[in-house]
Amino acid sequence: MTLFKHSGHVQIDNYDLFGAESWLAVHLGQFHFPEKHSPLLEMRRTDGRAGLARLRQALLETAKAMPSHADFLASYLQAPRPNFAMP
Repeated sequence: MTLFKHSGHVQIDNYDLFGAESWLAVHLGQFHFPEKHSPLLEMRRTDGRAGLARLRQALLETAKAMPSHADFLASYLQAPRPNFAMP
């Protein structure tokens, strides 16, 4: 708890009941907010905003390539039905 309070870092090991995301949810749900960010963030070599912009673009392109919901349902409902009857 002290490490999270001072730097926002969530330390987990193999014996923890929860993963890092769950511990973060626990801390924030209990209104435990870090006093400052981790100094490791200053050593990042990538720009988080640029990475999120690339992810957003990839998601948009994927969504555009997909059929509409109505088209998907129309093709799905026309598919042959499996026979689950017991012999």
